[in-house]
Amino acid sequence: MNGSEKVASQPAIPVGSGVGRGINRTSSTRRPCVSSNAAYSSAVGLYQGFAAAPSWPRRSRTAMRAVTTAATLAMQFAKIRLYIARGAYWAVLTSSALTLRLVYPACAAELPASPAQTTVASLVVTRDGIPFELAVYRPPSQQPLGTVVLLHAFPGGRIAEGFSPREQSLVVALAKSGYGVVRFNYIGSWANAGLFSWFGGVRDTEAVLRFLRTEEARSLGIDGSRIVLVGHSYGGWVALMTAARDPTIRCVAVMASANMGIGGKRIRDSNDAYKRSVAFYEEVLSNPKHPIRALSARALADDTIEHAEAWDLLTHVEQLRSRQLFFVSAEQDQFAPREIYVQPLIDELRRSNATMVRTATIEGADHSFRLHGPQVNEMVENWITKECKY
Repeated sequence: MNGSEKVASQPAIPVGSGVGRGINRTSSTRRPCVSSNAAYSSAVGLYQGFAAAPSWPRRSRTAMRAVTTAATLAMQFAKIRLYIARGAYWAVLTSSALTLRLVYPACAAELPASPAQTTVASLVVTRDGIPFELAVYRPPSQQPLGTVVLLHAFPGGRIAEGFSPREQSLVVALAKSGYGVVRFNYIGSWANAGLFSWFGGVRDTEAVLRFLRTEEARSLGIDGSRIVLVGHSYGGWVALMTAARDPTIRCVAVMASANMGIGGKRIRDSNDAYKRSVAFYEEVLSNPKHPIRALSARALADDTIEHAEAWDLLTHVEQLRSRQLFFVSAEQDQFAPREIYVQPLIDELRRSNATMVRTATIEGADHSFRLHGPQVNEMVENWITKECKY
């Protein structure tokens, strides 16, 4: 299980290229609707937009579905290469978004979960007297095999506004495999009160875990005895730090993980890096599209410097070496390069004789896995369902 692999990315239609480069069928027989291409993700996103607009005329929906069924089938399954102008490309995407459910039933797994597929509950927990909401997704018609806690990046997205196509695909796939899924926003972010801080994300996660292990959670059909942490970027660091502090967490999967300790050391040792970091935090804090409330941009940067040693995951190798860990990296990650933020931890874990470490690198992927979401999701789902053992 202590292995690594480099995974070639699937060809995708480059967004903004103006010309389609062909859409490939996935090789998976289990989830035939999933393919690693921008067209699919864009169509799902557009579907979500239309689904959220009840004023869209039913007659128009029906007509659009009828006219574009053939086009949708061609985009999803044709073996031939399609070359279409930009305007036609987006027109087909728009119409495809409205027909996905009817054209091929398996595609419904990639769209917002219906009550028949997944039970969704909204719960509130508190940390230091500050309430924040959990979105809990339970598998249909069965007791869960475990609970997966998804930890988002900085700044992430508001859970009340739904999923990105990548997150939605992963949640529904895990629910179909029998796992409950929990999502939340950190205190001080999005609709939550309080002030955001880096270590606050760890404390928020610990508050969630405490709730998941209560009788109240059990009465709601939540399995708090087998918890898997899955995090992206900052959420990856939160997942690993939480696991290092909680010996009952056995399985952690991270995607393009950050390491706040290494980040603190880098800006401590370079004034230019410090200025860039502060500028980035200022941009995030001042952007109304993703409201994050913190003391200040400088406070966020200074916090990583002050706690650089304690927050460096290398400091916690002894606690992590007995865990089952899956590291997924992006080959073209310019935000948190693998060789700086992740590889040192992997190397140290292996030197400490950790035997349950698996790694994978997605060729051509960027930090957000923008064009490789389904590919990453399938890897994470397979690892959780087949390799994570409690």
